[in-house]
Amino acid sequence: HKDRRARLYQQAKERGDLEAAARLVRAAIGLNSTALDTLIDRALPYIEAGQEIIFAVPHPPFADERCDGADLAGSKKIKNALPIQFAVYLSEIVGGSFSNDIIQSARVGRTSMSRLQRYLWQPSFSGYVDQNAAYVIADDVFTMGGTLAALHSYIVATGGTVIAAVALAHNTGETQPLALRPETWHELQDAFGP
Repeated sequence: HKDRRARLYQQAKERGDLEAAARLVRAAIGLNSTALDTLIDRALPYIEAGQEIIFAVPHPPFADERCDGADLAGSKKIKNALPIQFAVYLSEIVGGSFSNDIIQSARVGRTSMSRLQRYLWQPSFSGYVDQNAAYVIADDVFTMGGTLAALHSYIVATGGTVIAAVALAHNTGETQPLALRPETWHELQDAFGP
């Protein structure tokens, strides 16, 4: 199983293989259904209020502006199909839609960067944000959460609402909360005010 998963991972992460990505996403979600239940609980009030739930991923621009989640990984500009397939899968489960309207306009190769380099070289985003929708940000892996935070900031700064950010994995291999711990929040408020 380990060799097969490694092969699927390489196909999904480096070759844009949607089927390999879909198989890995389903397996990862199956390992942590609690996280999926939490996401559904978070989205439910927005759905009941009639707001659309939109799933967004950090991704580069694509050649075909009309492509949807099923076509994105086929583009020569994308190698990693995992975040796209993750967002498409979640949108089907939760009852939202996948959007490629927001693009990563400054893409920084952050995988091999140190913490300081990740802080100094931030990704930036551009594109349409629906101010009447509730966004869920999805990515395949997060290390420090910088890319998710940058995308969150872009959506909020352009008038959107972000209700959740999710990732398939953390670089430690353990479940990690993305939200600030209450003690960190209080420390920041004490230092910088409300």
